[in-house]
Amino acid sequence: MPADKLGRYMTSEAFLSRANAAVKKAVRNLEEKGIQPAYVVRESKEAATEVSGDVVKVSVGASSAKRKPLKVA
Repeated sequence: MPADKLGRYMTSEAFLSRANAAVKKAVRNLEEKGIQPAYVVRESKEAATEVSGDVVKVSVGASSAKRKPLKVA
C-alpha cells in the first residue's frame, strides 16, 4: 500500500472505529480472565525546551508518567 494511501486510511474515521473496537474487545477479554488492564497516559506531542536559542526535544519516559486504569465506554 502506498504511504499516502496508508496515511489517509490511518487518519480516517474507519480506522479509528476499527481501532477502538479492537481495544474494547481486548479489554473485555482481559477482564473476563480477571486481569485488570492499565496503560500509561503519554503526551500527544514531545515536550520542547529552548536552551540558548536551540530547541532540545525531551520525551516523557514511562517512569515519570502516572498510571491510571483504563475506562471503556
